[in-house]
Amino acid sequence: MAESVRESIKEQISMFDEKMISAQRAARSENWREFKKIFKVDRMRLLDPLDLFGNTAIHIATHSDNPNLLQELLELLPRQERWRVMRMGNCVNNTLLHEIVFCTTVDMAGVVFKLEKELQQEVESYDPLVEVRNDSGESPLFRAAKLGKLKMLKYMANHVVGDIRSHFVRFDRCSILHACILGQFFDVAIWLLKLDGNLAQHKDMDGLTCLQLLANMPLVFRSQTRSSMGAVKNLVYYLLPDEGYEIDDDYDEKGEEEEESVVFRLRTDLESGPLDKAKQPVHQFAAFSRINYAIWKILAEGI
Repeated sequence: MAESVRESIKEQISMFDEKMISAQRAARSENWREFKKIFKVDRMRLLDPLDLFGNTAIHIATHSDNPNLLQELLELLPRQERWRVMRMGNCVNNTLLHEIVFCTTVDMAGVVFKLEKELQQEVESYDPLVEVRNDSGESPLFRAAKLGKLKMLKYMANHVVGDIRSHFVRFDRCSILHACILGQFFDVAIWLLKLDGNLAQHKDMDGLTCLQLLANMPLVFRSQTRSSMGAVKNLVYYLLPDEGYEIDDDYDEKGEEEEESVVFRLRTDLESGPLDKAKQPVHQFAAFSRINYAIWKILAEGI
């Protein structure tokens, strides 16, 4: 088994000639001048895979975080091929914009949007690059949010044509907000909620809203420093429903004890995981409203 894997790797490596291997070395050593020089001699090789993940030299050039380099490489190609390479995906169909989300310089995306604007009149079927999805159903905008790149996310959002909400859910029903919470990028999550409060009500494939997902992540509350806890508290505040806190008609003098038991159950849940379905209250809507309130109360008390 191990031998067959080694042979497969050798076979894949052999697909690269000396020129492409030299380009790989230049990229690894961040010698971008040499990298550009190699492809200036043979420009159409910019369209060929440069690594085992199917990334082209244009994909790899995003690692430089240098807008001038990216523009110069793209301009080495004929105009029609520029459009093609900007749409070209790697092994998981991440395009150039999908890879640019890792860059700290938003001008990297600016280079792509500028060339796109110049070329859109020349292509037969125009589909905005920011709308293209990878194999997981993530647009570049979704990917930027998932990775916590708020500055890049805001920049890309300004280039969305049409309803930005079309970017908010990928193929497995995971929302852009769920992805942010899983990555603990709470500043991004709060920005998204300000953009569209309905994201708080979206349920993932397990039937969990973002608040319920957050309640199942006890380490989020334990590990945050005092300064970053502010973001977590603000996030929970945005996730809380506007209604549903009314006292039931049958609420009596034992109500305070009942509320305390809800908080106790919440504490147990945060420590040990999700509640057993058999132990959940019958009136789920009222219970979840109180749990939501309890979460906010606990966070406000600094627990």
